[in-house]
Amino acid sequence: MTQAEDIKLILIEMLALLKLSNAKEWEKTIQKLSYEILDIPNETKREILSLYGGMGSLNDLILHKDGYPLKKENDEFDSLKTQLYDLCREDLIVGKGKE
Repeated sequence: MTQAEDIKLILIEMLALLKLSNAKEWEKTIQKLSYEILDIPNETKREILSLYGGMGSLNDLILHKDGYPLKKENDEFDSLKTQLYDLCREDLIVGKGKE
């Protein structure tokens, strides 16, 4: 499996968790990235990394339903966010991500 395929799987898992919450804009963003990662992987990795900085970033997202945080789902989502960041960053840092 390629790195882009690994990233796509993580994005799909994240999308499934987002659907449990009321994070429609994040759903759209993650879904778009899952469609693009195989076609334009390096550009998509950079776009993914840009989601991690600033106020209102992916790092700030808390999954909730009916006003209650989803503990198990948030733990899983946090793990997926870390895996996604590491995969995207490692490839671009070592220079493989040059287009």
